[in-house]
Amino acid sequence: MSESPSKSNPESSKNNLDGVTPFRCLSNAAVLGSIATALYFLTQSVAQTYAAKPIHSDNIAVVQMSVTVRTLVTGLCMMGTGVFAFLTCGLIFVAIQLSIQRIFKRDTPSSDA
Repeated sequence: MSESPSKSNPESSKNNLDGVTPFRCLSNAAVLGSIATALYFLTQSVAQTYAAKPIHSDNIAVVQMSVTVRTLVTGLCMMGTGVFAFLTCGLIFVAIQLSIQRIFKRDTPSSDA
C-alpha cells in the first residue's frame, strides 16, 4: 500500500505555508488592527458612559447586578480588543519571519546541482 504524500514527509505537512505571503499577513494584520482600534474606542466609550452615570438605587441586589453587568460588558470589550491586538502582532511577526526566511533562502546556493 502506498502512503499519502502528507504522511510520507512529516516536515512538509508540518510547515505547509503555501499561499502565505508577507503581504497577505500584513494586509490581514491591518484589518485586524483596525478592528482592535475600533474595539478600543468602544471600550473607552463604554467605560466613560458607565463612569458618568452612577447607579441610583436603595436595593442592594439591583446595585450588585448593575455592577456585574457593567463589569461584564466592559470586560468583554476589553477582551475583544486584546484578542484582536494579539492577533495583529502575531501576523506582523509571521510576516517578518517569512520575509527573513525568503531573504536567507534566496542568498543560499542551491544544493541540487
